[in-house]
Amino acid sequence: MVGGLLECSNWKLLADWSTNSVDLHPFIIMNQKRAYAAALNNGANSMNVGEFLKVWRKIEVEGNPVLYVRDSPVEQYQNIKRRMSDHTGYLGEIYMAQILWNLQNQIVPGHFFHRDGHISIPWRFSHIKHRFRLGGGSGMEIDVYATAGSELWIGESKWWKDRKVGLNDVKVLHKKAEQVRYFRGDGLKTLRICFFSYSDFTNEAQEFMQENDTLWSSQKELNDLLNYAGLRRLPEIQEKATGNHR
Repeated sequence: MVGGLLECSNWKLLADWSTNSVDLHPFIIMNQKRAYAAALNNGANSMNVGEFLKVWRKIEVEGNPVLYVRDSPVEQYQNIKRRMSDHTGYLGEIYMAQILWNLQNQIVPGHFFHRDGHISIPWRFSHIKHRFRLGGGSGMEIDVYATAGSELWIGESKWWKDRKVGLNDVKVLHKKAEQVRYFRGDGLKTLRICFFSYSDFTNEAQEFMQENDTLWSSQKELNDLLNYAGLRRLPEIQEKATGNHR
């Protein structure tokens, strides 16, 4: 031990950290050791000390501003969270498309989509596309775009775990449907609008969809529909709770 603080294993960790980075001036290495000793003296474990030294090096050795070093991990976390949200949303789109493909030429009970009676699925989809773009502008992307001659199905997937889909979200999908009708012209005879929300819909959104002939499913209905189609149920994706997690 040195100064009653550092054991050999801890010195080895510090030595490895120094030699695996860049050649540092002895004065800097000495300050690293002092910082390491102070951190241990305050009860930090080896992993926390390693993180502390990484931050210390970015500020003192590389000369990065403190605000940049502080905000960089937050920015990285936000980017990872955004990518995860995008991937889970895409997973919902894949499930929707696979259901349409598996249920071709079948008559499906309407309760899966909160509709009375039964829903007829086209006998054959010529293609099913994901994230189909109607044009180059913003808000022109459709999650699921499935064509069967003069019949077209479009779908939206929201895998939000912290809030329900609201009225405005549904209206956005209907605006896209209007664009589809415009582009397809008189050749389009039937347009089915579908919406999946992992966390359900607000009452206003449900009323609007009921009045505007929209097929919609929440987690329960989609899982039941997956069982009906012979597919695997939705995965349970858990998010670790944090202090200010949205």
